[in-house]
Amino acid sequence: MMDQDKKLELLKWAREFRDAAVADGWKIEPAYTNEDVSSASHLTKNGFKMTVITRDHPAPFIRNQRVIQGTVNIWGPDGLAIDPPQKYSWDLIEKGLRKFSFCHGGDKETFRVGFADRACQDCLPKARKKLETPGWYN
Repeated sequence: MMDQDKKLELLKWAREFRDAAVADGWKIEPAYTNEDVSSASHLTKNGFKMTVITRDHPAPFIRNQRVIQGTVNIWGPDGLAIDPPQKYSWDLIEKGLRKFSFCHGGDKETFRVGFADRACQDCLPKARKKLETPGWYN
């Protein structure tokens, strides 16, 4: 289980990432009707999509507990996942279209593996073996 300091660090990172994306022209809207963009948002720019969760509130029904979440998920126009850079950078997000989530190589053609991961031609068989086990798509 992640300790509270790490959760707070991820929360800060996700907030900064979201704010930098908005400043760079990403369109932002609430991810859910019951939450403001300050805690759950969908962002879009040039066919790219991003979901940012930045929650920090008391846990419902659990005394003296907090819900702390900080996550950034990005998908390219091709619908495949892009690993978010450590700091927001439009250039690095675009380059993510040619970076592989499986072997972390890059600058080659990417292929879908699993639900929305990217793999290069070289590691595609190994990635499929690891990620596409029987029933993975159900």
